[in-house]
Amino acid sequence: MLETKMEIPKLSPLKQIRIFCLYCMNEHRKDVLFCRDTNCPFWFLRLGMNPKRAINQNGKRYEEVFKPENFEKGAKFSPDKETSSLKV
Repeated sequence: MLETKMEIPKLSPLKQIRIFCLYCMNEHRKDVLFCRDTNCPFWFLRLGMNPKRAINQNGKRYEEVFKPENFEKGAKFSPDKETSSLKV
């Protein structure tokens, strides 16, 4: 009898966190970007990349996306505000 070994793709920890965040936000990428749960241990890593790398790759405007105070009550960022310059 032949035994087949099923290969499960290995994901980096950051990609696994991204998948968790997408699951938490019901698969809505924009909701992950605007997540208000700044107490979550994965909040800084919710975009699936190191925050410093995200800022370096996407420009200084991404610094605001990693400031928890912008996502608390009366948040500076929300899905309702104009954020077309930010890529999801």
